[in-house]
Amino acid sequence: MNLKPESAFGSPFDSSKPLPDFDRAFVTLTERSDIGCILLNSAVDTKEVVSSIADSLGFEVPVSAAIPSGHGPGAVVWLTPRSWLIPCPVSEEFGLIARINAAFPDKRVHASAFSDYLCWLEIGGKEAHTLLTSAGFLSLEIAGLKTGHAKRTLLAGIPVVVVRNGDARWTLGVERSRLVYFTGFLRDSAARERAIAGRVN
Repeated sequence: MNLKPESAFGSPFDSSKPLPDFDRAFVTLTERSDIGCILLNSAVDTKEVVSSIADSLGFEVPVSAAIPSGHGPGAVVWLTPRSWLIPCPVSEEFGLIARINAAFPDKRVHASAFSDYLCWLEIGGKEAHTLLTSAGFLSLEIAGLKTGHAKRTLLAGIPVVVVRNGDARWTLGVERSRLVYFTGFLRDSAARERAIAGRVN
C-alpha cells in the first residue's frame, strides 16, 4: 500500500487550490497547502535565547504580541512569551526545524512540525473583511488589525490564527479537524452577502 499525504481537501501538499462556490467578484478562498508551519517552544526566559533563535532561523521572532515579524508566506506569530508559530514554505519546514534543534541540543528551545495540525487558507477580495468580521472580532483597535500583524482569535467559534497580508488579503490558520466546518461557514456567509448585494442593486 502506498500512503500519499494529502491536504484536508484532498489536494497534494505544496499546492495552492481555490475552493469552489465563491464569487471572485466578491471574495476568493484558497487552500494553501504549500504553507508549512513550525511550532517553536522555549523552556527558558525568551531574553536568554531570542538572539540565538534569530541566528539559527536567519530572521527575527517577535518578543510580544504587538510586534509583527514578516517571513516567508506570513508573519511569525507570537503565541505566548515562550512560543511562536512560524509559517514557511513546505519545502523549508524540516530544514528550519533541523537548524533550530541543532542550535539548542540542550532543548532549551525546541522546534517541531505543525503542518499536520494547522491548515492555511488565504481569503481575499472586497468582501473578505466583511466575511471575517461576520465570524467574530478581528481586533479591538480602532484601525483594526494592521498589515503585517497576526493574532489568534475565535471566528465562528473556532480558534483561528489571523495574519493580515494586505488591505484585502488575509492568511488564516485553522485546525485541520475544523477546517471543513469553518470553510462551510465562510461559504454560507459569502452566499448571504451576495444575496444582500443583489437585493440592494
